[in-house]
Amino acid sequence: PGEDVYLTIDSRLQFICEQEISQGVATYRANTGFIVLLDPNTCEVLAMAQDRRYDLNRFAQSTAQQRKNLPVSFLFEPGSTFKAFAGLDALYSGAVTPQTTLNGNDGIRVSGHTIHNSENESFGTVTFAKTIEYSINCAMVQVAQRLGIPSLHDFLASLGFGEPTGISLPGEEKGILRPAREWTPLDLAESAIGQSVGVTGIQLARAMAAVANGGAVLEPRIIQGVGPAGATEQPPTVIRHVASEATCATMRGLMRLVVKNGTAMAANIPGFDVAGKTGTAQKAVPGQGYVPGKYTSLFCGFFPKDAPSYLALVVLDEVKTTPVWGGATAGQIFHDAATQLINIAQVPPVAQK
Repeated sequence: PGEDVYLTIDSRLQFICEQEISQGVATYRANTGFIVLLDPNTCEVLAMAQDRRYDLNRFAQSTAQQRKNLPVSFLFEPGSTFKAFAGLDALYSGAVTPQTTLNGNDGIRVSGHTIHNSENESFGTVTFAKTIEYSINCAMVQVAQRLGIPSLHDFLASLGFGEPTGISLPGEEKGILRPAREWTPLDLAESAIGQSVGVTGIQLARAMAAVANGGAVLEPRIIQGVGPAGATEQPPTVIRHVASEATCATMRGLMRLVVKNGTAMAANIPGFDVAGKTGTAQKAVPGQGYVPGKYTSLFCGFFPKDAPSYLALVVLDEVKTTPVWGGATAGQIFHDAATQLINIAQVPPVAQK
């Protein structure tokens, strides 16, 4: 006879996430979308929801498209969410401080290519803190150039990109992070702003959990246990530490400003110190390169900033409303789902702790 399998999924939070991603995909007329909700301190998956679902009691009637588990199998370029990781590397290595000044004007030439800010906006001289807050591509490229290829590539690899996470789910893709020896100065620049790399939702959420929990890359888990002892909570599996708690705290502070004043104000929930990073990644089509009007819109956030207990990643494929920005679309879905989570889980506001 088979044994009982205990999952880390919280059915209440799963229901909320399924509701909100279905509503969000409809509202923003996206091709599809998903949410991954984690405890960043353990990397236990509390919810994993997508708009394409089917009745498990009628498996034979489901389609291959419905059965595809998007958070582990859908590859996408992460866009500006990757600035959190390039930024963490730069802070930890001493390449920058929050007060380091950079040129935030539009247009930086790298290997014969010009990289632009969103909507070609120029910001003048900016600090590194403002670079994260307002997601300034050209300034972030300068940060990457200070780091160099070996540092940034190794840091991204240490976060687990380019390799399967090992979560106990079928169909997991390993993502795309080409070897450092194949990187050019253009790859260095583009990777810092989340282009030329491919990730899965579970990879991105796990990496952001390292920022939230103080620098530990953990093994994500959806199976708590099997058999009579399966309901017993298990300690997290630490793969490696990639940064200090102090450095992660600095980055969390900058990411709080993203939500408070910057590109993710739609995700803000007063009293709960939400921190996060937006991404709006141009989509590349085989044989055509980046195609105007096709984007992956995403937001990854956690709360409360100083002691995060929940982390959620929201990804939308090809939003067809305007604006397409991740902060305005995925960030709003995050806000709506997290607001319900706070009520159900009775999460106290920061001021009451």
